[in-house]
Amino acid sequence: MGNRILIIEESPHLINLLREALGETIYDYVWFENKDLFLHEMTAANFRLIVIRSDSRDSEEIMDLFNIVRKQDVQVPIMAIQPGAEDFTVALALELGIDDFVVDINRHKEIIVRVRKLLRRYNVSTSALRNYNGEVVDAGRLKILPNNYKIIIDNEARELSPQEMKLLCHLYNYKGKVFRRKELVSFLGNDLSTRAIDAYISVLRRKIEPDRNNPMFIRTKSRAGYVFDIPPED
Repeated sequence: MGNRILIIEESPHLINLLREALGETIYDYVWFENKDLFLHEMTAANFRLIVIRSDSRDSEEIMDLFNIVRKQDVQVPIMAIQPGAEDFTVALALELGIDDFVVDINRHKEIIVRVRKLLRRYNVSTSALRNYNGEVVDAGRLKILPNNYKIIIDNEARELSPQEMKLLCHLYNYKGKVFRRKELVSFLGNDLSTRAIDAYISVLRRKIEPDRNNPMFIRTKSRAGYVFDIPPED
C-alpha cells in the first residue's frame, strides 16, 4: 500500500491543509475535483486514506461517492466532510460504513487529528489481520475472511469495511466476553462516540446475521454491552 492520500473536493483547501500539517516527505497527495478522473485514478493506484468533501446539503452526493468506492473493492478508510451536515446524515453514513465524518471544515486541528487517527488505525488493523495469514475463520454458519474483508454467511459472500472487519475480529477473538461500549470506543478510536459503536454493530448485524432482528452472533447484554457467541449448529 503506497503512502498516498486521495482527496475529492472542488477546491484544493484540504490538500493544502494536509500538506502543511503532515508534510510531503511521508505522504503523497492526490486531489480531484472531477469524479470521473478520480474513478480512473482510484482503480490505477493504491491509497492509505480517501477523503470526500461535499459542500452540498444533499447527503446523497457523499453516499454516492462512498458506494462507488466500495464497489471498486477499495478497502481503505474513508473520511467524509460535509459542513453543517445533520445528525441523521452523520449517523446514517457511519452505519453504512464511512469511517469518520466531519461537519465543520474550519476546525483544522480536529481534522488533522482525525486524519492521523484514521491512518494509525489502518496500520493497526492491517497489521492485526496479517496474523490470520489468509486463513478462513470458522464461526459455524459464519465464515470470516479477514484479509479479504469479506464474510460468508450461509454460502453468501458479503463485504466489510476495514473498520467493520477490525471490530468483528476483535469481538471474535474474545468471544464470550461482554464489551462495554466505552471499551469498543477505546479499541476503535477515542474520537468515536458510543452512538457510533451502536451504528457499527447495527451494520455488522445487517451483514452477518441471518436475522438481524434476532441476532445469534453479536448479542446485546442488557445494561452491559455486546458479546460475540458462536451458536450451536442445527
